[in-house]
Amino acid sequence: MNVNTKPGGGYAVAVKRLRMKGTQGNNEWLNELKFLAKLNHPNVVKLIGYCSEREHRILVYEYMIGGSLEAHLLKAKKYSNGLEGNLVQWAKPNLSNKLDIRGVIGQRIGENFPREEAQEFARIILQLLSTDPTGRPEMREVVANLDRLENYARGGAIITNFPGTEGSHI
Repeated sequence: MNVNTKPGGGYAVAVKRLRMKGTQGNNEWLNELKFLAKLNHPNVVKLIGYCSEREHRILVYEYMIGGSLEAHLLKAKKYSNGLEGNLVQWAKPNLSNKLDIRGVIGQRIGENFPREEAQEFARIILQLLSTDPTGRPEMREVVANLDRLENYARGGAIITNFPGTEGSHI
């Protein structure tokens, strides 16, 4: 904090504090910190700073104007076509249809996409959309499965597996 900053001269931030008795442990917090420190993308909020002193574990992000991603995904919103809906509720049945996942593929892509890869990607997304937080894979598992999917796209074989789920081979 800059003590020389005048009132109204700073900017808003978002603060995330680790609850020491919560589900996320210190190792997960440190992994998140390392990952976010390297992350630089225009569509992802930036990590501004952190605190890791004694029992305090705090991440400080730039403030996201317009609400959280969770609010945009889980609350009903009006879309440009005039319909109201919940993105997660809409996506789950469309992603679950292994025979035809064209319902979630953008119209600009049309029929020009590899079906097996799209189905495997849909399976990964379904895991992430689990309403039970303990049923969601850890980010390192998601990254490992996306790496395997990329390997498959380059001509290799792919076997993905999240704990508690059946593995998939395409």
